[in-house]
Amino acid sequence: MEGERGRVCVTGAGGFIGSWVVKLLLSEGYMVHGTVREPDDEKNAHLKILDKAKENLQLFKANLLDYDSLLSAIKGCNGVFHVASPVLGNIELIEPAVTGTLNVLKACSVMSIKRVVVVSSIGAVHMNPNWPKDKVMDEDCWSDKEYCKISEEAFNWYSLSKTMAESEALEYAKKNTLEVVTVCPSWVMGPMLQPSINSSSTFLILLLQGKFETIENKNYVLVDVRDVAEALLLVYEKQEASGRYICGAHHFRYRDLIHKLQAMYPNYNYPKNFVEVDEELKLSSEKLMRLGWKYRSLEETLVDTVEYIEETGSVCVTGAGGYLASWLVKLLLSKGYKVHGTVREPDDEKNAHLKKLERAEENLQLFKANLLDYGFLSAAITGCSGVFHVASPVPSGSGLLLLAVDEALTYNYTNAQRIFCGGFFGPASHVTILQVELIEPAVTGTVNVLKACSEAGVKRVVVVSSGAAVAMNPNWPKDKVIDEDCWSDEQYCKTTENWYCASKTIAEREALQYADKNNLDVITVCPALILGPLLQSTANTSSLFLVKLLKGGLETTENKTRAIVDVRDVAEALLLTYEKPEASRRYICASHIIQIRDLVGKLRSMYPNYKYPKNFTDVDGNGNMNMSSEKLKRLGWQCRPLEETLRERGREKKNGRERECMRDGCRRVSSIMASEASPLEGIQDSVNLSDDEKNAHLKKLERAEENLQLFKANLLDYGSLSAAITGCSGVFHVASPVDLIEPAVTGTVNVLKACSEAGVKRVVVVSSGAAILMNPNWPKDKVMDEDCWSDEQYCKTTENWYCASKTIAERAALQYADKNNLDVITVCPTQILGPLLQSTANASSLFLVKLLKGGLETMENKTRVIVDVRDVAEALLLTYEKPEASGRYICAPHIIQIRDLVGKLRSMHPNYKYPKNFTDSAGDVKISSEKLKRLGWQCRPLEETLVNTRERGREKKDGRERECMRDGCRRVSSIMASEASPLEGIQDDEKNAHLKKLERAEENLQLFKANLLDYGSLSAAITGCSGVFHVASPVPSGTLTYNYTYAQRIFCGGFLGPASHITILQVDLIEPAVTGTVNVLKACSEAGVKRVVVVSSGAAILMNPNWPKDKVMDEDCWSDEQYCKTTEQKGRLCSIWIKNNLDVINSLPNPNTWSSAAIHCKRKQLIFGQATERRVRNNGKQNAGELLMCEML
Repeated sequence: MEGERGRVCVTGAGGFIGSWVVKLLLSEGYMVHGTVREPDDEKNAHLKILDKAKENLQLFKANLLDYDSLLSAIKGCNGVFHVASPVLGNIELIEPAVTGTLNVLKACSVMSIKRVVVVSSIGAVHMNPNWPKDKVMDEDCWSDKEYCKISEEAFNWYSLSKTMAESEALEYAKKNTLEVVTVCPSWVMGPMLQPSINSSSTFLILLLQGKFETIENKNYVLVDVRDVAEALLLVYEKQEASGRYICGAHHFRYRDLIHKLQAMYPNYNYPKNFVEVDEELKLSSEKLMRLGWKYRSLEETLVDTVEYIEETGSVCVTGAGGYLASWLVKLLLSKGYKVHGTVREPDDEKNAHLKKLERAEENLQLFKANLLDYGFLSAAITGCSGVFHVASPVPSGSGLLLLAVDEALTYNYTNAQRIFCGGFFGPASHVTILQVELIEPAVTGTVNVLKACSEAGVKRVVVVSSGAAVAMNPNWPKDKVIDEDCWSDEQYCKTTENWYCASKTIAEREALQYADKNNLDVITVCPALILGPLLQSTANTSSLFLVKLLKGGLETTENKTRAIVDVRDVAEALLLTYEKPEASRRYICASHIIQIRDLVGKLRSMYPNYKYPKNFTDVDGNGNMNMSSEKLKRLGWQCRPLEETLRERGREKKNGRERECMRDGCRRVSSIMASEASPLEGIQDSVNLSDDEKNAHLKKLERAEENLQLFKANLLDYGSLSAAITGCSGVFHVASPVDLIEPAVTGTVNVLKACSEAGVKRVVVVSSGAAILMNPNWPKDKVMDEDCWSDEQYCKTTENWYCASKTIAERAALQYADKNNLDVITVCPTQILGPLLQSTANASSLFLVKLLKGGLETMENKTRVIVDVRDVAEALLLTYEKPEASGRYICAPHIIQIRDLVGKLRSMHPNYKYPKNFTDSAGDVKISSEKLKRLGWQCRPLEETLVNTRERGREKKDGRERECMRDGCRRVSSIMASEASPLEGIQDDEKNAHLKKLERAEENLQLFKANLLDYGSLSAAITGCSGVFHVASPVPSGTLTYNYTYAQRIFCGGFLGPASHITILQVDLIEPAVTGTVNVLKACSEAGVKRVVVVSSGAAILMNPNWPKDKVMDEDCWSDEQYCKTTEQKGRLCSIWIKNNLDVINSLPNPNTWSSAAIHCKRKQLIFGQATERRVRNNGKQNAGELLMCEML
């Protein structure tokens, strides 16, 4: 029977206010049309279970910007409640808000609706700086649109959208004689009907959970959501209602609200500090009250809201970051639960995946907790109506490989046997450790959780036990199905030293006994071996078990029986037992019973390219694994097919995309792709992971830990390619062989064959501009496009083998695609520049280095076609994701001659040694990327590419920018070269060969030919550096001898021989030392160097006969100028540093027993740095001179 009061439409029926409006209308006998985005979406299920919804509620799929969908929903109605509103955000919400409102009103006009009630907001009232401060705001007050636009805050855009939409609605009503009433609610709070949390409730939850240490003491006006619904119905039904109505009930400041909440609910973590804000908000709902509106007390609203949050929303999951728990958290969030998750460290990167889950930002709070720390557990559980105890202790055993906490213990192939429950039959020496680290924490941890639940008044606790607590029972009849009455024999577990099974059994028994004694509703669930896709970044034991089968290369394995269940099915079982009132005691959760031989057979049929065990030995006494989940199924539980579980382990979609395989991820283009493309593989397999240091940069990419797997592969080894590609939906073939034609073609074909076999959806092959440009027959005045191919014969005749290889390989790829119905795209980038991610320099970057620092006098003025490496990566991803992409694509945005390129570089970086002369070169290049641009591709300006490429070396690595190091061939600086950040580099003297062999030298070290007395050579080396280490020191010419009998030794490391040597030493030491240092410092000033570290010597300190003998020499001590002539020159240096405001540290080394001192000269002040003071000791005597003399020689 149709509603007694008529038919009305509610837009945005599934929202916070909309849901209560629908509920009220149904209770008042109205027939309701509700508009939602998706009627069958789980988010709208709450509407269908409202009282009278079955007969009187009809949901329509509609969109505010889709006029026709609104028209269908409104048809046949007498009135409309327009509640829907775009989400708070930025300027982009204005158009939908206004257009959406007008669409509703136009549809109402067409359908001759009697009255429309539009829900506006207080945001359309109070943003008015011109309203008198002492005057109460009423319906005559409108927010100032221009004032709203001034601020970038999200709420001000919201206020603007509401103001514009409401004013447009009332204006439309006047022009079209449509009866429109607007209602402006203030901050709406109250219990929720919908599963997802609205913004005002989210804020209250954050207040309760201690998210704010300090908060502004702002003035707010609150109204109950139920009172708003009643206000909307009131203005709809009252004939005299007209215009607009403010709907706000309770004025307060945050401090008063929090004090009120604290008095009612003292156990929450409220803000402690309040910042006073000079503002007053005075709103009047007098007009609405004259119509007959009444509102609830603030206490009633707060109580109903908080209790709703406590009763229906919050649950706690212990061990939230684990394999099973992560899926449980995901499921709970999707169902609208507010989740408290306990983890060891909330900010640990291992838990980052939890924060990225849908609805996690508003509904998930992570707590630092430990099962053995009752206080932490209590804090996390307080305020929750349910608890899922998933966490399980893991031993820290010495020498053991420790794995996941959910369903297994240890995995030690050498010393341990592995059984179904993941237990460990370890050597006797491990018994005590495992007893202490497993049984006691498992039992005590579980009891702690249950005690905290009792204290917090939790309604139900679901404890995750294990099949390990069921299956280890040698006395259970072999022919009898194992059900919930079967318990593992504790004594048998202890006798066989299976401490994991013992811990699970004892902990589960304790949980159920505690429940009986303390009248706590506890359910236990015993899952079997859990497989399925991972959400967390670390691999769990069961997944590693599967990886071992796939890639372990085992010749023979035991044919044990396994009971398997999907991780998602376990999560659903946990939620089912929590939500079903009739659930009680324990439940076995085991879907599929299978022997290893059959499991391998199933895997092989799905993924034939892995290395499976070949032989299987039968196992006697594997135990009864015939487990039944019948009790759980009677509760309504269903499970996935085993094939789905096995298949989706690695293909779990992330960010909406399936994983792709990328060949040769260690190269330049693909390195950037790895940081931009979709997820690759979910588990790192140490068997196949390449540990070459050259690939270390890939492992450091964001999300690499959880989403990147490196495979050892060779383009000419089909098997290795097949193993890497298996299970991927897309492949980017970026690798290119050095040995050219045959490997290029064969390698490409191998990749494509593996793709065909693996059922890959699309392959993107990186070709090259070299496969296009080498065509002498192409008309000179015609722009080269994708129809142009390099002439293979011409390439061979001119011996341009790279061009030939790229051309032949690309043709072969497209021909293979045609013959084998494989979707292949080829992309032809030209010369690629841009910043590097990998450690080794590529050819195109070396070309740029050659221009910058090659010192060429003359260069051929060729035409170059340049593209940024990041733009190439984006082009590859674009052609992969766009369904309409096909054939080949040129990727070449910037055409420029060398002379112009050098001019551009010189204007940006004038201090390099560029070519001075250019010889004209025949030939011009015209090439187009128009086809790629039509697909949506955009490119960076050339200037950005050049800047980023040149600044490659300034990229911070390990937190440090690159420094320039003078005289890298000496002892101190050689060691510095192995420790410091990237330098610059190449020079050929054999004496410097050791530098080139240092780790990372190939990519990060450049040697410059320089002389301390040649300012120009120093300037060239220092340009572009942020720091300089001045280590070089002149050595006197001629042969120095070191003869203890005939030579005098002095501390400063010099050699004062006969008088005839003195003049030579003055010339060869003093003047070059000072002039050379000054040259370095001048070059540093000119280059804008941030800091210079100058290596001086203890010689500038210890040669002071006037220093008190019983006083330890520190940085205040200088060698006496008269006693040691060189000190005068050292003094001159300080004046140079101070004069030029250069930040200089003077380091004074002793190679053995005393530490460096430091002198900072900065901003015209001499600042003495601190250093550890140690006496110089050598056989109990001060004999530093001998030590430093040895160093010099």
